[in-house]
Amino acid sequence: MRRLIALACLLTLTGCIQRKPDMEHLVPSPTGATTARFAGYDPKGSGEAVLTLTFFAKLASVSPQVRFGRVKALNAGWLDDHTFAIAYELLEPRKITSPIYPSGERDSSVDIVLCDAVRLDCGPLVKRFAPGRSFALERFPK
Repeated sequence: MRRLIALACLLTLTGCIQRKPDMEHLVPSPTGATTARFAGYDPKGSGEAVLTLTFFAKLASVSPQVRFGRVKALNAGWLDDHTFAIAYELLEPRKITSPIYPSGERDSSVDIVLCDAVRLDCGPLVKRFAPGRSFALERFPK
């Protein structure tokens, strides 16, 4: 009986541990004031694959603002310190948290520009990415 209780306690504790991402990529803005963090979680058990995008200032801990499901041919990068652009062939949004409140107050100073590469020519936008401040992902989940 003690072994059963110990096993139940162990399973309960391990179920509460925050899962580490299977893939992570940080993209700092041109001046380094803000960072975009992509974190990918592959499907495990009954959980589905999730790719999160979080913007944060130095040493800040922030919840993800955007969650995606499936992604294909994603190119993302900074245009300037306040504008982050994403070009994609497939982008399945799951959850988006708006940093703008009805009062007009803002939690974030980052504007996101989206470009659907299937319907539009995103080449000129991708060429405007700040050098060394971009991220490409062919497919998620793999």
